[in-house]
Amino acid sequence: LEATEWLEEFIKTEYHGAVVVVSHDRYFLDKVVTKIAELRNNKLREYNGNYTKYLFLRERELLVQQREYEHQQEEIEHNLDFYRRYHAGQRSKEAQGRLKLLERMEIIEKPQGDDKKIKLSFTTDVRGGDDVLQLRNVSKIYDNKTLFHDLTMDLYRKDRLGIIGPNGVGKTTLLRMIMGQEKPTTGTVRLGYNLRIGYYDQELSGLNKNNTVLDEIWQLVPKGDPGEIRSYLGRFLFSGDDVFKKIGDLSGGEQSRVALAKLLLQNANFLILDEPTNHLDINSKEVLEEALSDFPATMIIVSHDRYFLDKIVNKILFMERDKTHLWIGNYTDYQEYLIEKRAQEIAKAAEERKRIAEERKRAAIEAQRQLRQAEKDKKKKKKKSPPKRWIGA
Repeated sequence: LEATEWLEEFIKTEYHGAVVVVSHDRYFLDKVVTKIAELRNNKLREYNGNYTKYLFLRERELLVQQREYEHQQEEIEHNLDFYRRYHAGQRSKEAQGRLKLLERMEIIEKPQGDDKKIKLSFTTDVRGGDDVLQLRNVSKIYDNKTLFHDLTMDLYRKDRLGIIGPNGVGKTTLLRMIMGQEKPTTGTVRLGYNLRIGYYDQELSGLNKNNTVLDEIWQLVPKGDPGEIRSYLGRFLFSGDDVFKKIGDLSGGEQSRVALAKLLLQNANFLILDEPTNHLDINSKEVLEEALSDFPATMIIVSHDRYFLDKIVNKILFMERDKTHLWIGNYTDYQEYLIEKRAQEIAKAAEERKRIAEERKRAAIEAQRQLRQAEKDKKKKKKKSPPKRWIGA
């Protein structure tokens, strides 16, 4: 994340050439680009502005195209109906004219939106307690290396915590401690009442690479109907013979979709997600965002995807080398706070420089005044001195 932020700042403030970026990082695109080129349905379209502006312009364009398409379809149907009714009667000449009009008409294609999207909907019938997680003075040390120390935090029902930090500071280790898979070096970790945890592992280690896609889901619902399971997998874009592919032969994005399909079946009321968007395309990220936003559960999400965090979380734990701090709000809220804080620091520094300059100016004026006064005093003293007398021999 630090490297991405550095690149953003470099492109915005230091690099003055043209830049072409291929990226799924929507926050980065919002910060850096001034034009979006979208490749959709084998066509390239250009939109002026950043990613957020592109979304608005594309949606407006699709709505206009849809209205134009529907209007033309009504016109076509009206003229065809006229031709069918009158092509053999007294108005046959007019009917033939309508037919020629249709033949010359430039047909508007039906607007096509995005490519196929996965379909997600999280549900649970398990109601946990209001106190979900309590950390008290938690520390973790590996081989005399402190990952984090004295971490104290509370998480309540429906809280959505994002965790941000560079690699190697213990983000995944903290998740493992919360799930009871590791013990803290010091401190206590307490989970609330009646929690059912759903975990998404960024390494996708919970998938059996030798299983087929169908078998991987079937083992969670062994009494499930094969047709229903295949229909369920269709929501994750696995259709036809795709369900018989081995997990190990799938791409990273396809394996991520299988992991999400398994996660939805866990009936969890406490989601712990470790880099859930790593292998997902933008369409899938947006579907996941919408599904999580609509799901009234407690969540902890480790992610470098700032746009994703902005959409989901209401708290952020920043983990740095040997220190942590908790922020109430999303990532953009925190960035705005930092900008305001920096502006205040700059203003304070400017005031301090101004004060020092004024003090130096006053000191210089006072020094000049004292110098002039000393010269005046010297002249007065010289005038008051008695004249020298010569004493002859």
